[in-house]
Formats: sequence, structure tokens, C-alpha cells
Amino acid sequence: MQARLGQVIGDDFASNAVVLASSRHGVVVAGLAGLPTYTRANSLSQFYFVNGRSVKDKVLVGAVRAAYADYTFRDRFPVVALYIAIDPGEVDVNVHPAKAELRFRDAGAVRSAVIRAIGEALTAAGFKASGTVAEDVLGAFTAPAYEAPVSAGAGFERQSLPFDGYDRPTGSGSGNPYSPAYASSQGGLDGLNEPSARIEAETNPAFVEYPLGTARAQMFDNFIIAQNGEGLLLVDQHAAHERLVYERFKAQLASGPVPSQAQLIPVVIELPEEDCARLEEAAGELERFGLYLERFGPRAVAVRETPALLGNSDIDGLVRDVADGLAEWESVAAVSDRMEAIIARMACHGSVRSGRRLRVDEMNALLRDMEATPHSGQCIHGRPTYVELKKKDIERLFGRSR
Repeated sequence: MQARLGQVIGDDFASNAVVLASSRHGVVVAGLAGLPTYTRANSLSQFYFVNGRSVKDKVLVGAVRAAYADYTFRDRFPVVALYIAIDPGEVDVNVHPAKAELRFRDAGAVRSAVIRAIGEALTAAGFKASGTVAEDVLGAFTAPAYEAPVSAGAGFERQSLPFDGYDRPTGSGSGNPYSPAYASSQGGLDGLNEPSARIEAETNPAFVEYPLGTARAQMFDNFIIAQNGEGLLLVDQHAAHERLVYERFKAQLASGPVPSQAQLIPVVIELPEEDCARLEEAAGELERFGLYLERFGPRAVAVRETPALLGNSDIDGLVRDVADGLAEWESVAAVSDRMEAIIARMACHGSVRSGRRLRVDEMNALLRDMEATPHSGQCIHGRPTYVELKKKDIERLFGRSR
């Protein structure tokens, strides 16, 4: 099946897809579903089969859209090949003369089965991102024009480099910036797990057994450079942490109201009167997300508690962003239906910002959390959170692939 799909969709589809194998409500869902970062500009690469017959069905299309809604851009389409097996008595194939369309007796059960099958498969894929992202990166590299080397003059003196003679500190005390004791004394990255004793092993240059590798440097105060046993990785720290916070928000909300932390002094935010009115009306619903606020005069709200998961976030920006969302939705009743949108707005304000310099232990903590968090290979907007360049890809850049 994978070979046939490769001929139709592309040879790289199977390597950038997850296998579906699920049964629910008497509906068996099999096939392949592309990773969220492996998408197309249209839906021509979506194929649906019911009991062996190729079909077009709005229920299946809608189920796929819902399954990927949390991970892809609105104008991008996931690549899927779904094979549905169901009791023939539960489906009417005589809706269309060409039998290309059908009608399910229990459309809700079919929709639920497809969403669950794709969701479970994507979750099992963990942090994995599409390999085509690396191909795009390689295509962006250009080799410099060749120039004859300039020979050094007699008076040339070698300039010392910043790390000449550098020795990595040893020991486990708080004075060693690579030791667990130092990490604990400095405090961890907000929202990330504290680094453990494994940091000492991670600082060994030969220790690159983690899938996302170990941090080697930070570029432009936003991109983490890491190395694993197979190559080099570039990680977008803001996009990656945004996904981590988002997934934690969802997990907390699934078990009840999101824990909040009280402000020592209520934060008063001035807003247009209509925004204050919307926030006041939605206050009860927003408490489920750990945001407690109340009207403070005609043109202001007072924020008393904020989601504990966000730490010391930009409260003013967070409330204004939520107010903008309420204005877009035109109805406070839509707050519950827009749960993912609200969580996404909050996660953005609670994530590590671009421009923040991170210590080595903070960068490694972020990488370990990504490995342990499903869907961390793409941010909440559908963009990749990391790019991996294999050693052979890097060698190819330098013409060493012979």
C-alpha cells in the first residue's frame, strides 16, 4: 500500500506520515496520515476509501480537518489516505449515480473514529517533524562565489580565538555552570522542568544520544543550535515553548479549571468600554482558564489572578489579546467553543520570547521537554519548531557527498 501511495502522492509521503490502525464504534480506520508539517496547498492529495470503494464524503473531509485543526495553517491541507471498513448495512452507497458519494447511518460515530485514529497516531509520533522541512532549508543555502585565496604575508600573526585554551569546568559544585547544582542555584526556565543530574552527562561532547541532541549554542537570541548522533538541529525557542505551554494548558483544562496564581496587587488595565463589557460578561468562563478579572469602572478591568502556568507573563498584553478575540467572535457564548483559540492566545504570552538569552541548562531542558511532549514538532500555528540537518546533508553543502 505504501509503495502504491508513493507513486500517487510522492515517494517521500510514507517517510513523512504516521500509520493509522484503529477501531471505534464498529468503524475500522487504517491508512496513512501525513505529519502536520507535511502539507499541500490544496486537498488533491486526500484520498478516502470506504469498504474498498473510492469516495468523496463531507463527513470524512470534515473529520480530517478537525483532527488537524490544532496543528496546521488554515490555508494548508494535510495529506491523507484513509481506508474505512464498516458494516455495509451502516452506509448507503446509492446517494450518487456514480456511487462516488455515500451517506453514513451514524455519521457522528464515523467522524469520531477518524478523529481519534488520526489524533492517536499523531500523538504517538511525538515531536517528529517532516523531513521535507530540512530539504527546504538546504535549498535556501547558497555556496559563495569562489575566490583565489590570499596568501598570508610574512608579518601575519595568528589571532587568538575566544575559546583557545578553554577547558570545561569539572566537579559538581555550584561554581560549575555545567553541573546540576549550578542549574538549581540559578533557577530553571519558567514553565520548563528543572534540569536533573543528566545535565552533567549532556555536557560531554560525545553524549549525543537524545533524539533532539544537546545544546551547543544560541543564535540571534532565538535559535538553539543542538547536535545529536546524526546531525545538527536548529530549534525556534519561542515556537517550541509556545507548543509546550499550549499542550500543558490543554492537559490541565481537561482535568478541571486551570490553576491560577493571585496577584499581590490587582493589575488594572484600561480598555475601551465595549471591551470591558465583553470581558465582564465572559468573566465566569475565563475563570476556567485561570484568568480572574472584574470590572473596574466604565473603562477598566482589574485582574486578580492569572494562570499559574504562565508565570510572570505580560498580563496587560494577555488581557488585551483575549479582548480582541471576544470582539472577533461577536458572542461571549462562543468562548467555550473557542477554547483552543483562547488557550493559544494565553500560551503565546506564557512562552519564552524571541530575544531572550538562555543558559545551556535551560536550552537542554527545553529540548528534553520537546521530546516528551506530543506534537512539539510544530508550533500552534502549524510552523515547524525545529529543523534537522543530517550529517550527509551538511556534507552535501560542502561538496563532500561523493
